[in-house]
Amino acid sequence: MYMKILKNKKGGLSVILSSTIVLTICTFAFMYMYYCEMEMHCRSNLNNLMYQELKDISYNKELKNSTHEFFNKEMKRYLNFIGDYNYKYEIYDKDKNLIREIDSTEVYNEKLTPGITIKSILIQKNTAVTQRLVNIISNESAEHKIEITSMKFIE
Repeated sequence: MYMKILKNKKGGLSVILSSTIVLTICTFAFMYMYYCEMEMHCRSNLNNLMYQELKDISYNKELKNSTHEFFNKEMKRYLNFIGDYNYKYEIYDKDKNLIREIDSTEVYNEKLTPGITIKSILIQKNTAVTQRLVNIISNESAEHKIEITSMKFIE
């Protein structure tokens, strides 16, 4: 009886092979969509943190290490996703001319006057996960790095 059922089945190996390929492609597609969603979520949260930091700097009219260290603790939560990054500030005058560029690793304590614009920039050092996944498919070595910028006018 069992032999009769198995005898009538056709294409066993081809069905297994094609379903394995389809499952692999579907898994890869869902993984890519998941990482895209995580990247957007990470960018959004980091942008909100950076803007909150600039609001604090604007309120205190002072750019100092302690403010960045406080917000950097929150940013560390995203290190698993974003990896290593560079963080810097750019200070512009009323005419949007660059006055000073400050890397977050240096020691700084800058008094800010009203009318100045401060810009914070976070740049990922390594290629983003989503770009690495695209590189696997396309056999390319393109680079896409997350860069988040936030700006605040000092009143």
